[in-house]
Amino acid sequence: MSKYLILWEFDRDRLPEETEKRGGILSNFIHMVKQYQNKGIIKDWGMYIGEGKGYAVVEGDETELSIIMHRYGPYVRFKTRPIMSGDKLESMLKRISKGI
Repeated sequence: MSKYLILWEFDRDRLPEETEKRGGILSNFIHMVKQYQNKGIIKDWGMYIGEGKGYAVVEGDETELSIIMHRYGPYVRFKTRPIMSGDKLESMLKRISKGI
């Protein structure tokens, strides 16, 4: 399974100005995050205080990841980075040192 670091940010131009409507959308987003955490897909998630953006560490394949991100549209923008665990990095370094 691949892991990804996702940097996300609310698109404030698309969120409703009315507090109740905006709150409803954001509550739904948090509910979806918790569902994916319970399924073991989202490993870590957080929001930078007062910034309307944050991060998630997700484990899965590209198709599953794309489906998840589309569920948050058009209110959230994403930057996605594949990440490597320390164990995988160590394995890669061993192979490099052997000339493989």
